[in-house]
Amino acid sequence: WLRELANLSPAIHIQQTDGKGSRHWPFTEENNARGIIVPEKVFEAVEASGAERNILVFEYFYSAHALSDESVVDSMKVSVEFWQKALHRVYG
Repeated sequence: WLRELANLSPAIHIQQTDGKGSRHWPFTEENNARGIIVPEKVFEAVEASGAERNILVFEYFYSAHALSDESVVDSMKVSVEFWQKALHRVYG
């Protein structure tokens, strides 16, 4: 859908998923190993749409009882680093 609509959407919600459901996983090493979202493909699709500026917004769901606050924050930090590295690989 990004190729068709990213030029109409100033904000794009991103999450890691296995394609079998809307998982709302953070981009951790474990989730990326089983996930289908690849930053380079996201960038390529957004560019192909003709979009000039988009904001990528992490959209994660966490169980209130399954994780500690620290592990949630850590997974967010890892996700930011993952996307920062991808941005630098693609755009320098």
